[in-house]
Amino acid sequence: SSLSGILEISLFHPVDTISKRLMHNKSNINKKNYSNILFKEHNTSNMINKYKSLYTGAKFATGYKVLQRTYKYGGQSILSDYFGKFSNNKLLNQAVSGAVIGAGEVILLPLDVLKIQMQTNAKSLTNKNFSHIVKEQGFGLYRGAGMTMMRNIPGSFALFGANSFMKEKVFRLENSKQSTFFQNFISSTFGAFCSITVASPMDVIKTRIQAETKKKSSIKLITDLVKNEGIGAFFRGLGPKLLIVGPKLTFSFTVAQQLIQFFDKK
Repeated sequence: SSLSGILEISLFHPVDTISKRLMHNKSNINKKNYSNILFKEHNTSNMINKYKSLYTGAKFATGYKVLQRTYKYGGQSILSDYFGKFSNNKLLNQAVSGAVIGAGEVILLPLDVLKIQMQTNAKSLTNKNFSHIVKEQGFGLYRGAGMTMMRNIPGSFALFGANSFMKEKVFRLENSKQSTFFQNFISSTFGAFCSITVASPMDVIKTRIQAETKKKSSIKLITDLVKNEGIGAFFRGLGPKLLIVGPKLTFSFTVAQQLIQFFDKK
């Protein structure tokens, strides 16, 4: 799971940055401003600077993503096996263990907050080291913890539940740990699609809470969002997430499952 996290950051951090900037953006995107929105006013005439700007926050992202994938994929696998001692319903065990692991994922929130602030508002962290940021923001680094749990619980339930559904009901596998690469890939793709769609409304609110430098309640943010942008804003960025972030989640989940099976056999 750790290895899948490292590979994921190396390949997909730029698309994650694009997704976060689209979710954080509150104005209409047109031909004149799209470049500044995506590349955050870096020298937009220089392609190298454009590309480098998409790796903003990679330092925090690496620590966060490796810990997250290790905890999420590795922990869910262990917890699901534990639940198997009390229930023979494999599909439910996978989904519920995923939801429990998703709730506990909130402990890693500070690294995610700093990653998102770097991606969407890098100026607020300029010339500040990690200890200075922790001292300055304190428990503010857990801003959006409630919304994160509300996103992670159904999102992780859908990810692992849908993945298990494909293996058990569609591929008719008696032991999901004996699945082929193709079966892991298809199951992970379906799981990622369900997870991202279910979690999208909470993800938009979470991203905006974490990107704000001033404290603002989730209720206020939701009220303002509905009033000023309409219900459709809850699914802002869903298209890019399904097309770009979806493959990222599919990639890491498939790689993690393949490596877990590989090490199990060894």
